[in-house]
Amino acid sequence: GVWTVYHAIDSDIHTPFQAYQATRYIDNEIPHIAVKAKGLEDENYQTISTTNWLPYSWSVNNVAFAEVAHTSLAYWQTGRNEEAFKLFKSNILDGMYLGASPGNIGQISFYDAARGECYRDFGDPIGVYSRTLIQGLYGIIPDAMNSKLVVKPGFPAEWNFASIETSDILLDFKRDESTDRYIVKPSFDRELALSLILKAQYDQINSILVNGETTEWKMEETAGYPAIRIDCRPSTSYTIIIEWIGNKINNHNNDIKVAQNSRV
Repeated sequence: GVWTVYHAIDSDIHTPFQAYQATRYIDNEIPHIAVKAKGLEDENYQTISTTNWLPYSWSVNNVAFAEVAHTSLAYWQTGRNEEAFKLFKSNILDGMYLGASPGNIGQISFYDAARGECYRDFGDPIGVYSRTLIQGLYGIIPDAMNSKLVVKPGFPAEWNFASIETSDILLDFKRDESTDRYIVKPSFDRELALSLILKAQYDQINSILVNGETTEWKMEETAGYPAIRIDCRPSTSYTIIIEWIGNKINNHNNDIKVAQNSRV
């Protein structure tokens, strides 16, 4: 079931490659269901069932909003931003836009073959939807036990700007050609040092400025894409400017299909 994958990844007990392989199991073995509607442009929106088990039994092979959202979060935690965003958006379209109770986060999807859309008064998906939005898409991960604030944005590659403000933090991102700017203003109860983890956009970096000062960076351990980490000492606010140079990196995975015993 998908929970085997997302709970393991959420527990942070994996290597980056193990997490990638686990999500690839979901790609290949878990049923995907097209999300379609009259007037909705077909952009290959898909939701998933919780397992591939048969015969049907309640609560083990449903199409459940909380399960799909948590799977999206696992994709983001793995660094597969495009797949994570498409699955999460499909999930939101399925329930909050196309469902019988617009704007609601229910429990079971219309695409559940046995139950249909039901239990719209259940609030259990709200918590994981919030985590998926904040920790997945915006990548805001406070680690107060270690006096650290990790920000690992999961924006789709085509996004040139994004912003969010909560009671704890403001995060603002803007891209102007090959220059990225991040503004981070934390307002937690204690001071936390920022670690900003970013997918590399180009194969070289001309400069990184943190609050106007030149700052060093490190490579982050990943699978399937290159990433950098910028460690910053505690501050009431951060303005981080990254100027990329060189060749643009294609962070999209390439699907390769081969026949048995053939060579690539």
